[in-house]
Amino acid sequence: MISPERASPYANFVNETARYRFPTKALSDAGISSTTGFSDTIDHHLNSNEANGAYIASSVEVFRVDSFIPNYDATTSDHFPALTRYTFGSGGGGTTPRVTVVSPNGGESLPGGSTQNITWTSSNVANVQLEYTLNGGANWTVIVSDLASTGSFAWTLPTTSTSAARVRVSDMATTATDQSDGTFTITVGGAPAQVIINEIRANEPGSNTAGEFVELVNVGGTAAAWSRTASRTRRRCRERTESR
Repeated sequence: MISPERASPYANFVNETARYRFPTKALSDAGISSTTGFSDTIDHHLNSNEANGAYIASSVEVFRVDSFIPNYDATTSDHFPALTRYTFGSGGGGTTPRVTVVSPNGGESLPGGSTQNITWTSSNVANVQLEYTLNGGANWTVIVSDLASTGSFAWTLPTTSTSAARVRVSDMATTATDQSDGTFTITVGGAPAQVIINEIRANEPGSNTAGEFVELVNVGGTAAAWSRTASRTRRRCRERTESR
């Protein structure tokens, strides 16, 4: 039972306005009854952001079928139908605003402080808001608002270590929104070491074998341990590490 003295089981949906909406709330705000015996609205529709993107604004109504059925409350029901209308295109298209996060979409390991592209796809969307979370969605921080929906934004990551980061893209005009399917990791201290063979100077005809070397370069963001040894043929290998 829902009463002023008890927490509503729908509170989480009501508070998560970016993902859920009750279009029938307009009936409650207007004091329209949805039953034959009470003065308030107790029959509601709950939409996710995907469905609400197709909702036709102000189409909600209580259908008073008692105007057509005599003794409606005695012969049929004491509730009236609550109606909302939607526009769905074929195959999920049409004019419904939609956004879908492409990257980062979960599983990535990204260095804090680096610049990474947030990418998304959209349809029938003009401007978006980008947000990120470092704790799996418990709290969100705005990256940029009123951004033209170009599908990409260069984001400078926070310098905070976490394995529960996500990004979210939302349409500024409707409730259409999407977030990373899974969490990704932000590392602090740079990217891991990555050593590559950068240059080889071999024993060309007539050259001095003492000048031979192999150059190793660390293109990562963390120092790499290295050692140097001489081969049996007295050819020397010079190793060098550097961050680029």
